Amino acid sequence: MTTQQTQSNCDRIVNAHVHQNVSYLVQELSQMAKYMNELLEVQVNYNNEDSPEEALEHWCISPWLGERLKEEGEMVIDFLGLTIWGRTTSGQAIFLDSVIEEIYNKHYV
Repeated sequence: MTTQQTQSNCDRIVNAHVHQNVSYLVQELSQMAKYMNELLEVQVNYNNEDSPEEALEHWCISPWLGERLKEEGEMVIDFLGLTIWGRTTSGQAIFLDSVIEEIYNKHYV
C-alpha cells in the first residue's frame, strides 16, 4: 500500500472518530478542584521513564478510538460522558500522527 493510500485511510479514521477540540474546556475545568485530579490523567503522561509527556491538545473522540489509543499508551479518559484524548503532538493534521497509522495498521491492514 502506498503512503498516500495509508494517509487517506488514516484520514477516514480521524473523520469518523475525532469529533471536537476540547482543549479550552479541559483547561478551564482542570482549574476546578472537583475535576483537577481526574483531568490530570489527560494532561501529563508519567509513563515515560525519561521525562513526562505533556498533552498539547485535547480532543473529544469516539469510545472505539479511545480504546485503541489506550492500547497504544496514549492519555485517554472517560469524563462526564465524553471520551477525551490528550494529544502530545500539535501543528500537523491528526491523520499524520504515528499513533493513528499504528491503529490503522493493526486494525485495518
